[in-house]
Amino acid sequence: QANLRSMLQLCKNANGDFYVPQFGHNGIGNWDVSQAYWVDMLEEFSFEMIGIPVDPETEIPLQAGWSGVSYYPRVETEAEIAFGSIVEFLSMAKDQNGNFYYPALEFSNMETLRPGLGYQVHVIEDVGLIWSWENGERIAATCNSKSTPGNFEFRSRTGANMSLLVENQYGITGEIGVFAGDLCVGAGVLDGQKYCGIAIWGDDQASSQIDGAILDCELELVLLDSEWQPSNVDFSIDVGDLIYRSDDFLKVSIDPKNDYPETINLVSSFPNPFNNNLRITFELTKASKITATVYDISGREVNSILDNTLSTGQHNCVWNAKNA
Repeated sequence: QANLRSMLQLCKNANGDFYVPQFGHNGIGNWDVSQAYWVDMLEEFSFEMIGIPVDPETEIPLQAGWSGVSYYPRVETEAEIAFGSIVEFLSMAKDQNGNFYYPALEFSNMETLRPGLGYQVHVIEDVGLIWSWENGERIAATCNSKSTPGNFEFRSRTGANMSLLVENQYGITGEIGVFAGDLCVGAGVLDGQKYCGIAIWGDDQASSQIDGAILDCELELVLLDSEWQPSNVDFSIDVGDLIYRSDDFLKVSIDPKNDYPETINLVSSFPNPFNNNLRITFELTKASKITATVYDISGREVNSILDNTLSTGQHNCVWNAKNA
């Protein structure tokens, strides 16, 4: 459509072939309904595609590495279901907003897949993708909820991104911002769940200003707590590096560093001597399964007062010795 071409700056496929209407160059050739295409628009624009609907069970051949694929079924479906036929070969899938599905950890913050949209997929070997979906009785699947950061400003959809998965085993709440120098290039909300997925956006080379992370630049993570104050935590790297590379994967874990003891330590037993209740305070160097048991002077067990997995830091347990 002429009005679409006037709004379109660049269209490219997963192989990097591109179409530039301004200069009349078409390196893509004919439209392939099985592929996904990236488009850079001057402003928001909607258009209708007219043709014969594709059989939703048409197989899409994928080569090892990254590919762009079109979603055929006429119903919305969760990523975990849609990619069911290739899950054993699938490293990651991403949508246009940088949200991703990471099967190895059963994590997804993608909204439901929708007909007509394209998706990026990375597979470990050549495989054929046949879309899976639940029967047509259900029109749409339930979208995964995703909170929007309110304290970090960044530009999204710059054309390339990197995926960050944050493991939050301590249930911390707040917001995480990702910075390349002084520029925020991505952010996410910690809502107490185990994982938080964040898209780190790269620089848009078509723009005259720097609006994303430059290739191979160092990244910094900043956590604001629920009061929107900088939080004193460590980020340990589990997978990847704090270096921006398009389509890379980075996983980090949050470790509070306020009260890290150097050794396992029994801090106090108070009061001592005591009457009914004894409070025992101790410190752990790492998350551990802890048991606390009381024995009498002949070695017989009197009470089990603690049997639980606890996080790093200082803890208390209380023994009520009223009947001992």
